[in-house]
Amino acid sequence: MNKSNDSTPNTLQFSMGEGQAGFRRPSIFEPAPVLPPPSQSPKSCDSGSLTASGDNDAQELEKPNTTYNTLPNGGYGWVVVVCCFMLEFFAEGPVSAFGVFQNYYVNEKFKGKSSNATISLIGVLSSSSMAILGVVSGKLCERFGYKIVPLCGVFTLSLGYFLASFAHEPWHLLLTQGVLCGVGAALTFLPAVVVPAQWFDRHRGLATGAVSLGIGVGGIVWTEFDHLLIKKISVSWVLRLTSVIILAVCSASIMLIKTYRVSPTVSRVGVETLRNSNLFIFLTAAFFTGISSLVPFYYLPAYAKDIGISPSGGALITSVANAASLGGRVLGAVSSDYFGPLVVLLSAYALTTLSILFIWTTTHNFVGTMAFGIVFGLGYGATFTQTSTFVAKYFGVDTLPVFVGLYYTLSGIGYLFGPPIAGDFEIKIMKIAVALVGMLSCTMAWVWPLPRVFESGSNTTAVPHPTIITSYGTSTLLSDAIKRYSDLISREAFTPPADYKRGKFATSGELSTLQVNVESSDETLSLETDESYMLDVPTNGQATLSANTVYGAIRGLESFSQLLMSYEGARVVRNTPVHIEDKPVLAHRGIMLDTARNYYPVEDIKRTLDAMSYNKLNVFHWHIVDSQSWPLESKTYPDLQKNGAYASDMQYSYADVEDIIQYAKGRGIRVIPEFDMPGHMFIVGETYPEIMSCMNKQPNWDQYAAESPSGQLNIADPAATEFAVGIINEYSKLFIDEMFNLGGDEVNRKCWEEDTKVKEYLKNNANVTVETLLADFYTNVHGAVKKQKKVGISWEETLFHSEYTPPKDTIIQTWIDEQSIPKTVAKGYRSIASPSSSYYLDCGHGTWLPNSDGNSWCDPFKTWMHIYNFDAFANVTDSEQRKLIIGAEVTLWSEQSDTVTLDKYLWPRAAAMAETAWTGKTNADGHVRTTKEVTQRMHDHRFRMVGRGIGAEPLQPLWCVRNPGNCLLP
Repeated sequence: MNKSNDSTPNTLQFSMGEGQAGFRRPSIFEPAPVLPPPSQSPKSCDSGSLTASGDNDAQELEKPNTTYNTLPNGGYGWVVVVCCFMLEFFAEGPVSAFGVFQNYYVNEKFKGKSSNATISLIGVLSSSSMAILGVVSGKLCERFGYKIVPLCGVFTLSLGYFLASFAHEPWHLLLTQGVLCGVGAALTFLPAVVVPAQWFDRHRGLATGAVSLGIGVGGIVWTEFDHLLIKKISVSWVLRLTSVIILAVCSASIMLIKTYRVSPTVSRVGVETLRNSNLFIFLTAAFFTGISSLVPFYYLPAYAKDIGISPSGGALITSVANAASLGGRVLGAVSSDYFGPLVVLLSAYALTTLSILFIWTTTHNFVGTMAFGIVFGLGYGATFTQTSTFVAKYFGVDTLPVFVGLYYTLSGIGYLFGPPIAGDFEIKIMKIAVALVGMLSCTMAWVWPLPRVFESGSNTTAVPHPTIITSYGTSTLLSDAIKRYSDLISREAFTPPADYKRGKFATSGELSTLQVNVESSDETLSLETDESYMLDVPTNGQATLSANTVYGAIRGLESFSQLLMSYEGARVVRNTPVHIEDKPVLAHRGIMLDTARNYYPVEDIKRTLDAMSYNKLNVFHWHIVDSQSWPLESKTYPDLQKNGAYASDMQYSYADVEDIIQYAKGRGIRVIPEFDMPGHMFIVGETYPEIMSCMNKQPNWDQYAAESPSGQLNIADPAATEFAVGIINEYSKLFIDEMFNLGGDEVNRKCWEEDTKVKEYLKNNANVTVETLLADFYTNVHGAVKKQKKVGISWEETLFHSEYTPPKDTIIQTWIDEQSIPKTVAKGYRSIASPSSSYYLDCGHGTWLPNSDGNSWCDPFKTWMHIYNFDAFANVTDSEQRKLIIGAEVTLWSEQSDTVTLDKYLWPRAAAMAETAWTGKTNADGHVRTTKEVTQRMHDHRFRMVGRGIGAEPLQPLWCVRNPGNCLLP
């Protein structure tokens, strides 16, 4: 920095040159010195380089006519510092304490009746008021004096706190604590920073540290006093008013004493200041200080409470963290006198960064949280006191009013990022960790699939013996669901695997009842069924579940059950109050299970239906017959089951099917059968060989079928078509759903081209080909489905690999590649996405042909991450065409699966599709969720399913599950 040689007659003059015995110490009660006008300023700033060691203080001290008083060793200035500390302790300390206490008051009183966004708005308004007024408060001080402005601030702040104590609605606090306290804080804190810097020169850092220490220590002591006062006695309005008046008088007194020696000055911020290379550092520091200021004063106590630390333990951690912050203030202020504010600032930010990494990688317990508070407090405190020191050093003391106002503006803007970023401290820490080390985790909900809207608080609610009640008539479906979930909740004791060391949570209330309200009595289950619901779980009292249909209520009951967790035998809901608004993105969300290649007992199917309900899936696509077996009873063709089942105990009777359908309906799941025709029909030939073609061609079966054994209905034989229509007519009555899957995939033309009957028919009908025969067959079976008042579903070959044009209401299930989806909707057909590249769960186990040592056609294995990352809408941009994508299904073909492997092949990979089909790939704010951020929820969900009897396979070593974020690819 350049030093001006101008002297000013009206300034204090003293020298500390060698050999001088002493100098005159002006009285503390003398009139304040008059600072020079801009044209006579003793300092100016240039855009020179920034050095970490500080400017040459010795040259400045030797300069005659120095404007600012220097604090000498052993001088009475030490007395002033001590007096400032004591006065700040008794004046601004209680004001600060009242503000901290008010944060607890707001959360305790209004969290049950207002959303996080509303409560956060209080802090936003306070920050906005502070930011807006902060930039002009320096000018106000210059215009009206350093006595009037802070006095107005003190009384405005006190009035805001007093009125806030009577608030009964959140909007009362928006105006009082939000606006009034924000305005008062801006007018009060600016002089508190400016004054010490104008009192002292060489040791202004020490003076600022002493003042800050007084405020902070007073804040800690008086916060504990306020907490004790409120807990032990009933606080009347007279006591509130008296305490606020005392605070106001004390604060006014300290302001008068503190500003007695300070005179208004004209701020000097010119073009040369804007060129200063240190300006960016100052602005950045201000912004990030505002963001990090939320940690010690709000999020740390909330976090301590959230992980089960007792109120006294949380108070101790908060007090120690603030004490560390005070130590950091003094340490940082004193260090800046010797090392320069830049070095201190960078070191302090490094310390806060390390503390965040520490809390992320350390077990969440009392010791770890205390360590985090101490380390963060030291770093944060050191940054806090660098404002005036940094400005005075690099821009000049006479610029303090404007720069401090600018500081509060930017730190206020930084503070505004707090509430939108997170709803509680744990989210905040994780989000900061993302910015620092690229980690990302989502703790916004424990529910899987993720609800469309999930809002939560910071309390923990005990749920010892919840009762589920409803006023919804005599619905058997709902009463059965309530009983089922009541039983499940009573026996389930789920603890998230990462919380294996956590003890009991301190609770803020108790939940006794869940009231279920259903609007409609219509229990029709179809593609158009409304599954939406709304769930509110307060901190205390009664939870409410509202839905338009009984099926929405069933989805809400599942979400409610997943909110419940157990810690050392105590059942709780964390982060109450919880508000959920939920409905699916896709109306059709299913699993296709092949029970023909290998048989699955009824109990396996029911267990799968249970698991589907835990994931809010709503379609069981039953691929019930295929070339290998016909396990289903037929009353029209009874020999099919007799000749086609693997064994007498590997069959499904009518009663079994009806039982499964009813069992599924009770869980909001539709059962859609598939009878794949005209291909995949070898097993029919075991009973009716006369209507078949290319029956079991060996050894070159691969020329006639996709897999052995070969055999297709003879499409040139009217009897084959009659058989197919008969199957549709019979099973359309057994399977009551509105949809009926006709298959239609993987037909082999060579099978018919070499068939004697087909060749004879073609010879006698010159205008007929295999393709026209196939189109006629499709016409007949789709016509039969329509006569049964059903909607047909076909695999995509019917649309793309034949001359047949399906009716427009036909639903096309796409599987060959992902581009089939946009091609289907471009033709105006509805689509169910089942791409083999992402949704085929049987893939990845190699070939099942014993004379081949290689991969299967659809390898590799489809990991849950790969399934989660698939987006059915990715290649469809037209809004109308996107509406035609109605569903998604994962498939489990059973060449290498049976009852032993069923659960592990399906779960939890099917759950990955379940979430993207229910919630979509993006959040409401447009954020595209990644597998990295949902991993811990997936782990929790998998462990919960295992606890419910579902054999879901593990995803990682248990160590990784218990230490989130430590098993990521670098």
